Amino acid sequence: MKIENKRIIITGATSGIGLETLKLLQKFQGTRIIAVGRKIELIPKYENVIPYKCDVSQEKEVDALFQFALEKMNGIDIFIANAGFGYYEKINKPDWAHIEHIYQTNVFSPLYSYQKMVELNPENPFSFIATASAVAFYALPYYTIYSSTKYALNGFLDGIQYELPKNAHVGLVYPVATKTKFFQTSSISTQGKEIWPTQTPDKVASAIVKGILKNKWKIMPSTIFYLSTIMGKFFPCMIRMVMKKQVKEPA
Repeated sequence: MKIENKRIIITGATSGIGLETLKLLQKFQGTRIIAVGRKIELIPKYENVIPYKCDVSQEKEVDALFQFALEKMNGIDIFIANAGFGYYEKINKPDWAHIEHIYQTNVFSPLYSYQKMVELNPENPFSFIATASAVAFYALPYYTIYSSTKYALNGFLDGIQYELPKNAHVGLVYPVATKTKFFQTSSISTQGKEIWPTQTPDKVASAIVKGILKNKWKIMPSTIFYLSTIMGKFFPCMIRMVMKKQVKEPA
């Protein structure tokens, strides 16, 4: 899909991958962008960018976001569901609200936003992009619940391709450990440990833009990770050994 003159929403746009993607997309001629986050004061000021404060884990706030986009842009051509967070923890006690909280942000919100895009665009071509993770293929120990949310997104992509409207494109992004604040905010009681391999958020953002332009289903910014998905089919035991050693047990 061409990006020029498109109406775009980016969630999680205040930092990391979302912010770097915003910086790239606003350079395209004629784009109008709603940059979504909780701390919108962190969003740079661009003439074609409208900051919008929103908690995307809440249905009513996502509905309000779509209504705002209709009022300001008269539609949405590209939706980038980038907002998400993770837990670094042992699973040792039942906590329904704890599980529900992460699923509302990482899974329910992207899937609901896709449904909203389908409803909004019965004929208009649109692109829906969601940020998954390398852990959608290989779950990390002590990031188990977070990994499960990304597996859910991956399953959604695998299924939706068979029922996708002709005017729609869906793509998932699979970053490896990205040098953002994720590993400082993902822990409940102990700071998370950075894993390998890593990449910078601007590299992921560049891959997202290329993925939109080329209508890619799976956007993999890391060549090392892409090759590992191929190797994993032949040497699954080796991959499990590597993943097991990636993260130290939380205190």
